[in-house]
Amino acid sequence: MRLATFNIYWLGGNQIQRTEEDLGLIARVIARLDADVLVFQEIVGVAQLQTILDQANNLTARDYKLFDADQKLLAACRRGN
Repeated sequence: MRLATFNIYWLGGNQIQRTEEDLGLIARVIARLDADVLVFQEIVGVAQLQTILDQANNLTARDYKLFDADQKLLAACRRGN
C-alpha cells in the first residue's frame, strides 16, 4: 500500500491565492505518486481540492474521490474495480 501526505497550506482559504497552474502542478504530483491513500492537511475548503483530484484523475488510472468531506479523508481505487 502506498500512502502520501500533503500539507497544502490553507488550500481553499483567503490566506493564499492559488492559480489554476498551482492546482495543476499539485494534480501532476498526485498522479505521479500513484498512491493508494492520500491524506491532506490544512484544507480550508474542499472545492479546490476536488478540482485537483479531478485533474489528477485525468492523468492517472486512479479514481480519487473525497471519502469524508467533513474530515477531508480520501479514498482511491483503480478504475474498473
